[in-house]
Formats: sequence, C-alpha cells, structure tokens
Amino acid sequence: MKSDPTTLFIYALSVTVLSMVSRDPRVLLALALLNLPLGTYLGRKRGVIFFLLYFLGLFGIFLNSVAFSNQGTAVLDVGPLVVREGAVKAFLRVFLRLSSILGAALIFYGLADIRELLDALECTMRIPRGFVFSLAVGLRMLALLQRDAGEILEMRAQRGHSRRPLTPGSLSSFLRTLLSVALERGLWIGVAAELRGLSLRERRPRPYRPGLGDVVLLVLLALQLTITILSMVC
Repeated sequence: MKSDPTTLFIYALSVTVLSMVSRDPRVLLALALLNLPLGTYLGRKRGVIFFLLYFLGLFGIFLNSVAFSNQGTAVLDVGPLVVREGAVKAFLRVFLRLSSILGAALIFYGLADIRELLDALECTMRIPRGFVFSLAVGLRMLALLQRDAGEILEMRAQRGHSRRPLTPGSLSSFLRTLLSVALERGLWIGVAAELRGLSLRERRPRPYRPGLGDVVLLVLLALQLTITILSMVC
C-alpha cells in the first residue's frame, strides 16, 4: 500500500494526539483495534525495535499501576503481591493508549521511505530543517539500535551471561551500553551532516500527490476522529 509521506506523518501524529486526549476506554479500545493489527502487519519486518520498547514499556506501566493505583477490590493475590481493581483499570487504560500509538508508529515506519519523508516534511509541509534532521537521525537510529542490541546480547552470551537481560541489574547494564553507543553515533552523525552542508541546502517545491493508500489512511483517520468526537459529545 503506497502512501505519500505527508499523509503518513499526519496520520501518525493525529492518532497519537487522539490517543492522548481520549479517556474513554471504549474509544481507546477502538483506536487500538483499528491501528495495532494493521501496524503489526505492515511493520513486522522493520519495526522489531518498536515491539521491544513496547513490551518494556508495558512492564513499567504495570509496576507503576501497582505502585500508585492499587486500590479497590483485590483481583489477583500471589503471595506478597496483591493486584487490585484500580491498578488493573489504570494498566488497561495506558495499555490501550500505548497500543494505538504503537500501531500508528508501525504504519508510519513500515510504509515510509526515509528520503521521501524528509523531502515531504521539509518541502511540502515547510517544517524547519533542524526538526527534519532530528527525525531523520531518529528513524535511522532505530535500525542501528536493533543491530546494536543484537550485538550486545551476543557479547553477553560470549561472556557467559544470559542473552535475555531479565534481572534489573542485567537490564540496566544492557540499556546503559545501548544508550552509550547510540549517543556516540548520534554525535558523529550530526558532525558529518553539518560538514556536508546540511544548513546550506536549498528547499525545492514538492507537490502533494495523494493515491489510493492515502485515501484509505485518511478515511481511517476520519473514522477515528468521529469516534473520539462522538464520545466527548454524547
């Protein structure tokens, strides 16, 4: 499904905003069901790092819900851990919100060509060059982070440690190493881009040419916008 990068950017940004402003669990469920299955299908090959961050985020959300919203009737009682109704509701609300955002991000990342996207943002939407460059580095870093994560896990296995950092200490060590490598690479990417004349590059007009894929995404976005507005009005 070929789509214009401008449409993809508007769709992902709009779904993120709708997910953040909506507090109705039914609306959040609808947004998640409309975006996550499609996003999983379109971004299953390129978006592995998204799934990793997603599941790490869910673990943190669960701990946060138990720590700050654990009130009401007990739902789960396992030894010292007692999960109550308030924690479950808080977790489900954020889980649905995060799922819809993940789906939109996977649709965006799975269909967008990075070079076309940057041209569209800078030339069609007139977004400042600095923001476009930051987005380009971020998208490029996702693929590199995925590769770096695999190399770090392989090095852990060679040193006799578990490939899966499940304990807090091993997870902290893994994330610190990954972040250190990413920051170093990001610094030199910025230096190289400026040496090649990023700030001196001229803008060229780029016409917006929507196709069938754009129509499908815009209709899907209109449906989600309608659901969100109706939930606020009714």
